[in-house]
Amino acid sequence: KDPEREMRAAREIFGEATIVSMSSEEHDRLVMRTVQLMQLLSILFNRIAPDEDWSVSQSLMRYVESVSLSGSEELVREMFRMNPYMNELRREVERAVSEVFDGSFRIREKGYFERLYREAYRMIESDG
Repeated sequence: KDPEREMRAAREIFGEATIVSMSSEEHDRLVMRTVQLMQLLSILFNRIAPDEDWSVSQSLMRYVESVSLSGSEELVREMFRMNPYMNELRREVERAVSEVFDGSFRIREKGYFERLYREAYRMIESDG
């Protein structure tokens, strides 16, 4: 309602943080593509995965879900229900899953999986 006053208040609260001003539409789309997509993937993974502990990957996904739900399960549900762009995400996820199952997907960049694998191991090694 008052962008200048709100920006001043944010700078007072968050001090040295980089603050980016955006519209509510930009915010909701960004939240959908970052926070809510990760929540969706971890929730789906943990509903589909077997109960027995069979991998480090499963442990990591359980951790991601526990962090995303640590505040309030109801808040997460509200975010999914109230974000006006969730149907857009649903369509994109359905399309991506269909492409994976029918084999028509394309990897966007050469060496993608190798880089992902190496980065994951680098992160694990630096934590342990």
